[in-house]
Amino acid sequence: MKLLPILLLCPILSFADTITCKVVGISDGDTITCLTYEKVQHKIRLYQIDAPENKQDFGTASKKALSDLIFNKDVRILTFGKDKYKRTLGTVYIGIKKSCGGDLAAYTCINYSDVNLKMIRSGMAWYYPFAKKNKQYEKMEQYAKNNKIGLWSQKAIAPWEFRKSKRK
Repeated sequence: MKLLPILLLCPILSFADTITCKVVGISDGDTITCLTYEKVQHKIRLYQIDAPENKQDFGTASKKALSDLIFNKDVRILTFGKDKYKRTLGTVYIGIKKSCGGDLAAYTCINYSDVNLKMIRSGMAWYYPFAKKNKQYEKMEQYAKNNKIGLWSQKAIAPWEFRKSKRK
């Protein structure tokens, strides 16, 4: 039964547009730079989340949290087109190797974990409400809010509101 989530995710990762790369840069809590094995560089904006700006409260903490999760690690990115700055929009998955267990104990399985979701759950990013609906992300944001985790431990200003106030 533990393999079921992995098996359900595998078709998504296999047939959708994906990028496999090593994370070589973290711009902020929702933007990374990665390098493919073919030495092609990609700027990735994590899809459906919005992290505090670098000059905003929790901006540095959010950037560090993302860095701790994926910097210098291999990731798979499920892509969703480009944003207005020509960054690739993507859900980032990090593979965690472990024994498959049971009859497959001699083999190593890779459990892919959603980094975007981890950033929301740890209170280091908002679920971006203007993107496609994602109930799992909404639920994790509510969990972080209810438990006053990360940016929810104080009165937080959403990044889109922060950016809007800086334009005035």
